[in-house]
Amino acid sequence: MAGGGALYEFTLPERFHKVAEIELGETDQVREQSLTELRKWIENNPRILECRTDVNFLLKFLRFRKFSVTEAGEAIERYLVARQKHPKWFQGMDPREEGFRLLQESGVVVEMGQDEHCRTILIMRSKQYSPDRDTSTSIIKHLVGFVDLLTEQEEVQIGGVRVWIDYKNMPLRLITLFGPIELAGCIPVFTKTLPLRIREVHGVGIPKAAVAISTLALTFASEKFRKRVQCHASIEEGKKCMPPNLWPTEFGGSIDAQQLGERMSETFEQNRDFLLSFDAMAIDVKQKFDSPISEEQNQTTQQLSPDADNDGVENFRDLKVD
Repeated sequence: MAGGGALYEFTLPERFHKVAEIELGETDQVREQSLTELRKWIENNPRILECRTDVNFLLKFLRFRKFSVTEAGEAIERYLVARQKHPKWFQGMDPREEGFRLLQESGVVVEMGQDEHCRTILIMRSKQYSPDRDTSTSIIKHLVGFVDLLTEQEEVQIGGVRVWIDYKNMPLRLITLFGPIELAGCIPVFTKTLPLRIREVHGVGIPKAAVAISTLALTFASEKFRKRVQCHASIEEGKKCMPPNLWPTEFGGSIDAQQLGERMSETFEQNRDFLLSFDAMAIDVKQKFDSPISEEQNQTTQQLSPDADNDGVENFRDLKVD
């Protein structure tokens, strides 16, 4: 796997530098020290058999855990365990596989751009799913691959994401693909395991038939995550929370989400070998965890790390449906 201690240079615009420092406690000194400690932690951890140690991979988890080296290490372990516990969702991430390819070409989840706070806007277009074509496994695997590739972007690592789920014209048979077992497994993967800072989730136009399963899904998420969820009865209401310059055509804007989805397909193809290489990562799930990072070491990287979670959505509104 990729490794090494290549020198890092922060090349993003100044606004990302400010967000990184204010929200994550990231400075040049903290970043350099944390990278060194986390890389050593991986190398000295007897449970980890194979793992990426390149700068970008380590920064994914350090930024995810606000430069707490201990928590970042634990998050890496949790990620590696999930890869082995759920191979059908994580292994063999091949963009050329028909089920994966068709989902991506359909543009079911699209990256729209960044808002003024450096948050990346994502839209999930439920109408693009097909119960005749898709399975719960293919849907979850595609989303895992999307997040794995998305979080390679430093803009996403730093600013996090705001997600809009558009339920309009969703095929109702889609609901039947997910039962309690699938939800109990995949919801923690997306809300706790994958290193993605989800700042807000907006459900738009949830049909009555989907209320029960949506409520059930949220029971498998943390209270902190549930507070970041808002539900809107209509597109008109939901799009008020989204910057107008990022509205897709479905929201009355000018951005063609379908075209963006097709471009993402090209990105997946370009990164095919990279995604497949993740399968080499491995962890001994039978061996007891004993972190070699001392509390004293970890505290040195936490001194400038503020608790920036309070800027998330604090009001979990009752579901409103058409």
